Amino acid sequence: MALKHTEFMKTVAGQIGDHLNPPFDNIHMGETRWLCQVYFGRERRIHYEVSRPWSRSGRQIEIGLHFESRDKARNRALVATFDRHLMEIQDKLGREVKAEIWDKGWAKVYEIYPDTGLTESLAAQTTRQLAEFIAVLEPIYQSIDGDI
Repeated sequence: MALKHTEFMKTVAGQIGDHLNPPFDNIHMGETRWLCQVYFGRERRIHYEVSRPWSRSGRQIEIGLHFESRDKARNRALVATFDRHLMEIQDKLGREVKAEIWDKGWAKVYEIYPDTGLTESLAAQTTRQLAEFIAVLEPIYQSIDGDI
């Protein structure tokens, strides 16, 4: 069954908690019409996000850990640390995960895959992939957060 954009994001936000194991129990979620964000008891500006950016070939699904702190140097330091772990991250996720500086001094660790049409099946797949992303990246973030 086809979902509207807002329904898709609400579905992902509503299901993600079921796919995460402790210690991910301090979870905060939010979705808007355009995206779904997940963060864990820290500033909301550092969060996991599901969005649907446009590309030349049409819509895509992006899953990412976004560093959108007002402190540009901190964002750069965080993404640089994740970049040093990138091969390990890619080995665990088995995907084309990238780490890069982005807009407004922000940075992100992310992956993009095709948007095959917003369905309940794609929402379930996206939720599972987001949970895997969190399971791999959150322990790295927690180990470095106090150092940066």
